[in-house]
Amino acid sequence: MTPTPSPPASCRRAPATAGAANSTSAVQSREDGALCGERTLTFTAPGAFYWCEKMETVWSTYESPIGTLTLLSRGGPLCGVRFPGGAGLAAELRRPAELAAAARQLDQYFAGERQRFGLEVELSGSPFQLAVWAQLREIPFGATVSYGELARRLELSEPQAARDVGSAVGQTPVPIVIPCHRVVGANGDLVGYGGGLDRKRTLLALESSQLALL
Repeated sequence: MTPTPSPPASCRRAPATAGAANSTSAVQSREDGALCGERTLTFTAPGAFYWCEKMETVWSTYESPIGTLTLLSRGGPLCGVRFPGGAGLAAELRRPAELAAAARQLDQYFAGERQRFGLEVELSGSPFQLAVWAQLREIPFGATVSYGELARRLELSEPQAARDVGSAVGQTPVPIVIPCHRVVGANGDLVGYGGGLDRKRTLLALESSQLALL
C-alpha cells in the first residue's frame, strides 16, 4: 500500500465536502499536495482535502555570464529563475542568504565544475507540464534533443504533440537548472527560448566546450 503523503506545513484540513466540486481543477495545478499556492484546494489522498495558504516568495540576484538572473524561492526550494527584464520584486523580500545554495551551484555550473544541479525545486504546473519538465532533467549535459523526440519519449503521437511539448518547454519556471535550453528544432536549429536565442546559444556553447575538455 502506498503511504499517504503528509500535507505541506502551510496547509490546514478543509471540511470533508470542500473538495467535491473542485478536486479536478486542483489536481491540474498541484500534483500531489506538495506544491501550494494562494488558497489552493489540494489533496494528499482521496477524501483528504486541504486549503493551502500562500507562502512568501523571496528572491535574490545572481550575476552570470548571460546577464543578471533573478532567483526565487518559496518556503525553501528554488521556484523560479528569471532572465533580465522581468517585473520588479519587493525590496524587503530580497534575501540572498536563502538562495546561497542556488548561487553556489550556478557558480559551479558556469565554471564547468557541475553538470547536474542538486537543488530542491518547486514546480507548479499541470501534470503534462510536470511530465515534460521531468524529461528535460534527463537530457545529458552538452546534449540536445528535438521537440519531436521529447514528444516520442512521452509516448505522444498526436500531430500537434511537438507543439504542445514546445509550449510546456517554453514555460519552464526554473531554466538552466532544468535545462530547457537543450531542446532544439527538428533540424538542430535554435528555436524558442525565454531568455533569447543568444543566451541559449551561449549555454549550449559553454556545455560543449566543457565536454571537449574532459
